[in-house]
Amino acid sequence: MLAGHCIPYTQTCNRGLAANANPQACRAAEEKQVCSFRADGLKDCCCRIYSKF
Repeated sequence: MLAGHCIPYTQTCNRGLAANANPQACRAAEEKQVCSFRADGLKDCCCRIYSKF
């Protein structure tokens, strides 16, 4: 959801990374890296490409 609109996207993820780990950079310039921390102390990081409409 972005500015009240649903924006479809595709993503590739690295899951279960250590909280202090630096994830690899996304391959494409238009990809946005999003990381979320989990309750078990690890984090999941995804490279997302938002669809243009």
